[in-house]
Amino acid sequence: MTIKTRLFLLASIFVSIPTLMFARAPQWVNQRPTSNHEWWGVGMAPMNDADHVKTATQNALKEIAQQISSHVQSSSFLYSEEVDYRSREVYQQQVLISTQEYLIGLSIYDTYQDKQNYYICYRLNKLDYEEGIRAKAREIAQQGYAYLSKAQQALSEGNLQSANSQYAKGLEVVEPWLFLDLTYQGVNVPVELYYGYYSVFDGISITLSENTIEAPTFQSLNVPIQVQVQRGGVGLPNIPIIASFITGSGNISGRVLSNSSGQATFYLTQVSGKTNIQQIKFSLEKTFLRSIPDIFQNAVRKISLPEAMLTIQVKAQEMKAFLYAKENMLPTCMNQISSILANEHMTAVTDRSAATIFVLISTIYRYQGIVKGDLGDLSEYSATLRVNITDNKDRVLLAYPVEDIRVLVEKSANQSQVQSQCTKELMKRVRRELPNKLKSLHID
Repeated sequence: MTIKTRLFLLASIFVSIPTLMFARAPQWVNQRPTSNHEWWGVGMAPMNDADHVKTATQNALKEIAQQISSHVQSSSFLYSEEVDYRSREVYQQQVLISTQEYLIGLSIYDTYQDKQNYYICYRLNKLDYEEGIRAKAREIAQQGYAYLSKAQQALSEGNLQSANSQYAKGLEVVEPWLFLDLTYQGVNVPVELYYGYYSVFDGISITLSENTIEAPTFQSLNVPIQVQVQRGGVGLPNIPIIASFITGSGNISGRVLSNSSGQATFYLTQVSGKTNIQQIKFSLEKTFLRSIPDIFQNAVRKISLPEAMLTIQVKAQEMKAFLYAKENMLPTCMNQISSILANEHMTAVTDRSAATIFVLISTIYRYQGIVKGDLGDLSEYSATLRVNITDNKDRVLLAYPVEDIRVLVEKSANQSQVQSQCTKELMKRVRRELPNKLKSLHID
């Protein structure tokens, strides 16, 4: 049976004892008792509240908890740190909740009720409470110290993921009890956990074997990029590193774990961006970080993870494309596709022998019937476009189809208007998709 359950039962017994109804209110109803040896709390609830005994009891316990929390907060962990107002507000609420959950030594002093309200008075012996809370503090401090020791051991071995996890678990354990003195074996456990978590990333560096490389566009590549992760000059194993283009575009290994000596090898397989100077960023993967309780978040937000930049000097290779048609029922599509190719460093040429790639374009549209509409009948067509790109050895580099797009036009539209609407609907899709498809071209 919990402390609160016992208190509620005891309070209920007081209610059932025959008393002179609505006798003169005792002094404690209007004037809270004070004592150097006890904390006092008075709770009140209206009689029309179905749970007035429970509500009054909770109010009384909260009043005692507020006295205790204000007594201990000024010397607690978070008040010794520079944190924002929101963090302090959250922390104050957490202290109040934790204090209410651990009120050891409570007893009911008296109850009273009148026509409107029910009152209950609790008292808590300070010595009894402090003895119980010291035992709780030792328990929490020991648990937090165990995580601290594991984290420090993992950090000494260069296992940052384990160290980060153990520090975070320790902070989760001590977080509800930060208003207590959590010193164990001469160590202020919350302080060491907090600064330990913050320091895991001190001294970490990411370096590249080369900071600048040259690469052609739209060609199959296999360029190895060596990345070294260290802390204090010692290689860190099993660290997840991610790479991403921040300027330009292309293909590179997305995520690589460092080996036992802290090295990770990425492979650049294509550069497809149009800019002359492109950059790839290498950084620690953020999921590597284990989250910690909210009241610590802002305090450690200044942690910055290391990064390294690779600059690519692009050797632009403008490809010459020979465009030709098959089943060219929508000829305007060819001109628009030629413009898309030009935006991707591909120049349309009329001399087939001068071309390095060959672009076969097919366009078809077919009448499907009449569709009934609210504003009148419409003619339905289906439109198809296919782009097939090959090299000078007839190897297929890209096959891109847009099949059977539904097109609705006025029933009275002539064939020129039908062709225009079919071209418009097809090219909306092509302009959205084809540029990305072209970036994946591998040309030897």
